[in-house]
Amino acid sequence: MSNLRFTIYEILGYLMPGIVGVAAIAVFYWSAFFPNHPIELANYSLSEEEIAALILTSYFIGHFIQGLCNYLPKPEALMESDKDSEGLIKNAREGMRGRCSLDLGKCKLYELTGAAETVMLQTGKTDTHDVYLYREGFYRGGCASFGLLSLALLFRATRIGASAAIGGKATPISSCLLASTSLLSVLIAIIFYRRYRRFAEYRIKNLLNFVRLPKSEHGKIEDTSKPEGNGE
Repeated sequence: MSNLRFTIYEILGYLMPGIVGVAAIAVFYWSAFFPNHPIELANYSLSEEEIAALILTSYFIGHFIQGLCNYLPKPEALMESDKDSEGLIKNAREGMRGRCSLDLGKCKLYELTGAAETVMLQTGKTDTHDVYLYREGFYRGGCASFGLLSLALLFRATRIGASAAIGGKATPISSCLLASTSLLSVLIAIIFYRRYRRFAEYRIKNLLNFVRLPKSEHGKIEDTSKPEGNGE
């Protein structure tokens, strides 16, 4: 247990998308089994045990969501088909051949970046790489979780009887409002997908540029790369 580490990726990549995923599951459950039961928006609090259970559930749901994200197009495959990246990929292959005596000329880009990441990890110079990796995971999970939430809200919009209780008085929730919120979730998912693609590209380029850098006198690779666009 002492070797277990709770990293930033656990929060950004699993917990935060998992919270949205739990909300999506709750809306599905509400719509399917209790469509006429109002949501209590006030005078409701959670105990410490319930908060802990919610966090743990969100964390595991986040893992499930990241699993769904495996069906998204691979950023390496998309970049490999981009002609503008051909020169960078070719130079990275040559860099790996000269540095590690590895002939990666016929391997896929994801295999090349995997080898480049191993080289980077051995140097301990992973700060920039970690920033890109954390944000890539956050936006990838967020894209899927908000996509699920949009489907849940759309399903709720098709069910009659949605309402919210405020101060003991139930107020109807219109299908139009639910559908509009579903559309908003779709837009957020699209934005998150674009951000996911952007940081994935930053990560890949950073790895490919890294293996082209010269070694220092002590045999370590000098990381002179900087986050593109300030990582935004």
